[in-house]
Parts: sequence; structure tokens; C-alpha cells
Amino acid sequence: MPVQAFLIQTSEVNIVVDAGFHPDIITNTKGYLGMLSSVVEIEVTKENLIDHQIKQHNLEVSNIDKVIYSHLHFDHCGGAVLFEGKTTEMVQLKEFESAHNAHFHFEYNKKDIDYAKNFKKIKGNLDLLGNGEIHLIETPGHSAGHQSVWIENSDDSDILLLCDASYSVHQFIHRGHSKYPFKKELEIASINRLHNMIENRNKPVCVYAGHDPIPQIISERY
Repeated sequence: MPVQAFLIQTSEVNIVVDAGFHPDIITNTKGYLGMLSSVVEIEVTKENLIDHQIKQHNLEVSNIDKVIYSHLHFDHCGGAVLFEGKTTEMVQLKEFESAHNAHFHFEYNKKDIDYAKNFKKIKGNLDLLGNGEIHLIETPGHSAGHQSVWIENSDDSDILLLCDASYSVHQFIHRGHSKYPFKKELEIASINRLHNMIENRNKPVCVYAGHDPIPQIISERY
């Protein structure tokens, strides 16, 4: 299952959404994952890490102005350490509080959560740049404080980064839920709310998911 991170470039800022794995998952897999290393298979190379991926776009991590974390599971925020605290990193307060208290939840890594103490904590939906272009949308369910990203595009379609609100676009279209959500009823409610947002748009929306490499155009007529 692929793990997605996203780069958003405007005329003024470079924004990354999610940061993938911590580099220790390559050099010290068992030490980083602990007991989880015996039940999951993860194939990651240095080229897959967020700093290398950013370079594919002729950028360095120092060129990134903001990093948005959809949630703090180890496969989405571990790469935060590669930004070395030199950019604005943001997560929902509910997500940080839940992760900080989830001492035995296998999807949170203590090293990542300790690092996340320095992130900017936000509460609820947010117009990220203050100009209506990029919106952070609370979509709890997969985790307690999960958020997705809506990009209002002047071109033919808007863009919706589900992140892990749904693992795949297919799952989203069919309003399915993940196998081990934080709360299934919250996850389904978030999916339904995003569907309503799409239906209320007067143009198609290009939807990306956190573990699905193939986006899909969806319109109010689907």
C-alpha cells in the first residue's frame, strides 16, 4: 500500500501535506517500530523519504513554508524530523492530544509524538492562507483529529486531498470505512460531509487519497 505525501505550490508559498516515514524506519526498523515490526512489512528506501521527494521538484526542505499533518500516525508524520523545525508545522489540537494519550496504540510512535509537541496546534476548520484558496477541514474518524485539505482551483476542478479520511478513492466513492478506525461513526460522518461538499460545488473535484496513487475526478452528478 503506497503512502502519499502532497506538495502544494502557490505563487507565494510551498506547502507539504504529510511527511511520510521517519528515517529510522530504514536504519533501525525494529528499534523504531518495536513489536509492530513483527506484524507489518514496510518497504522504504532513502529515495522514498520526504526530503528526497521534495528534491524531485527542484526544492529543498528549507524551501517549504508550511507542513500540514493530516494526523500523527507513524506513516504520515515520521518524516517531520527531516524539516528540522525550520518550517511551520501544523496539526489539529484534538489529534495531538489523542496521540499524546494513546500510549499503547500501535499506529502512534512516541518519538514522533514527542517531536510533534513543537507543532502549531489548530482547532477546527481553517482558511490556511486567509484568501479562500486552501482549506483545512476537520475529518475525524480514522483518527481523533484527522484533517483533510480542500484546494479551490481557478482551473476546471477543485482538489480534495482526503489523506486518510478514506484509504482510496474507490472506498470514498462507496462510502466505506477503514478496517480499524478510531471511531467508525465519526469516519462515516466525515465521508458523508465531504460528499455533501462535492455535491454543492458547481464544478468537478479531483480527489486524492492517502494510500491510493490514482486520483479521480468526481462531480455532483456521480
